[in-house]
Amino acid sequence: MATVLVASGGTGGHLFPALALAAELVRRSASTRVAFVGAGRTRTAGPASGDAVTSAGFEWHAVPGRGLQRRNVLGLVPFAWDLTRGYVAARRLVRRLRPDVAVGFGNFGSVAPLVAAHRRGVPVVIHEANALAGKANRWLARYARTVAVQFERAADGLTLAPGGRVETVGMPVREALFGLPAKAEARRVYGLDESAFTLLVMGGSQGARRLNEVVCAMLPQLAAMTPHVQVVHLCGRPDEEAVRTAYAPGSVRHAVRAFEPQMERAYAAADCALCRAGAATLAELAVTGTPALLVPYPYATEAHQARNADVLAQGGAAYVAAQADFGSDAVLDFLRQMKDAQTREAMAASVRRFARPDATRRLADLVEEEMA
Repeated sequence: MATVLVASGGTGGHLFPALALAAELVRRSASTRVAFVGAGRTRTAGPASGDAVTSAGFEWHAVPGRGLQRRNVLGLVPFAWDLTRGYVAARRLVRRLRPDVAVGFGNFGSVAPLVAAHRRGVPVVIHEANALAGKANRWLARYARTVAVQFERAADGLTLAPGGRVETVGMPVREALFGLPAKAEARRVYGLDESAFTLLVMGGSQGARRLNEVVCAMLPQLAAMTPHVQVVHLCGRPDEEAVRTAYAPGSVRHAVRAFEPQMERAYAAADCALCRAGAATLAELAVTGTPALLVPYPYATEAHQARNADVLAQGGAAYVAAQADFGSDAVLDFLRQMKDAQTREAMAASVRRFARPDATRRLADLVEEEMA
């Protein structure tokens, strides 16, 4: 029986592609054991957590670890301490599980497990989802036999291990996104008008406060648009009450959710989207052919969301607004353009050119090659 150790966690953008890979590996061979490891004392609640892993039928192991607070020098001490403790725990875990290959999806929680695996002679594969490789993956690339990337430009500046390679495979996405329900059916599920123009607002697995604030403030303007606009608004748990209250007067038909576990319904219902520019989101937009106005998270490490958005913008596949300039005018202008069916279909065709429907299969192939 082959054992694959997957180091993942953090946000949904790290975890969901890892789960897609795990499902593909088990589909290919029911005897394959996939064990997840992530930073944390215990499983935490939420979409990007050990709970999501165990719900999907995989085992979860937590090792000590925390993110590096770059603006807090004092945070270096607990970071270094937890990294050391995490490495000791990861070394014990690797010795016990004896994996045939270790796969990492970025963030500092993957460093200790992958280094521990490498030092026991386990081949390492890492996946980089963003257009700019993150610091953890840039550091880990020197231990990896294979670095799989979503965007070709992510290979720039990587220091590879002797004999290491970079492969552009795309981003694994949830299987359900390849077979969307009918638009009318999805809108019925949300209690919406089956034929009305529909905007999807989403901020990733954690929500996006600035997007929530702008949309809620401009609801009277949306209500005044002709033909009318309805909204599927995925707002994140912290803002759920405020967003529901803003829509309460009922002038705009809507469906508010803190989090949508069945994203195929949200994409199927939408004519276009307003969202951040996380790597997983961009891959899902491409697979589903959803035109979008991207507002990159301005505090993302090394402005990687802005770099992601730039890739699509240069290909004519998305509109981009910097958060500093983002307001109701940007949304209204975007909606006016998207209401033109010809413009909307042209952008949908452009964004589909970035789709890599075989990403999960190709990444699984690379992992299996290292197990051979």
